[in-house]
Amino acid sequence: MKEGKLEKRMVEDRPNQSEVTFLDEEGNYKTLISCGITGCAGEVTEMISEVHKAGHRLMVIFAPGECYQPVRTGVEIALNLYGLQDMKIIIADPGGSGEMSMEEIYEKMVNFSVFYS
Repeated sequence: MKEGKLEKRMVEDRPNQSEVTFLDEEGNYKTLISCGITGCAGEVTEMISEVHKAGHRLMVIFAPGECYQPVRTGVEIALNLYGLQDMKIIIADPGGSGEMSMEEIYEKMVNFSVFYS
């Protein structure tokens, strides 16, 4: 926030709560922290930074359908916020929830997204 890359905003329907957001190049706000809870986006953002610091440049993340959008947000924030070079991140989405059985995961098609920096 000190560098002006993140903004703290008040949550409209909860006047005592705030969120920390990242404003992307297209003018869209991406929530990193909401009401004091980091959640998937914040955790993924930090994890990608740590993976890059460790010298790795390829990462595959398996995210169930219910987590896909927050994980995608975390990836987009990390690549833009930290200016990570030469990263390739693949998010694989088998659908469903984090409580899927192995059979449920392998019997369905998997959607995926690829991000580069």
